[in-house]
Amino acid sequence: MAMGMITGVTSRWERAAHQYAQSQQRSSDRTAFYASLTKGVRYLLQSAVLAVGAYLVIRGKSPAV
Repeated sequence: MAMGMITGVTSRWERAAHQYAQSQQRSSDRTAFYASLTKGVRYLLQSAVLAVGAYLVIRGKSPAV
């Protein structure tokens, strides 16, 4: 069928689809990593600001605005 080209075309398409899927997976993994890292840093900063505020309240000092 189609002068024997079906197997060659199919295998090329499968390789391309596999490479595309791998690329998408790497991209998704990187996105998840950076999203988690950003979230962790944000929580750390929020906790630090709350801790400094609590410290200042306990010491009786008003924070500079």
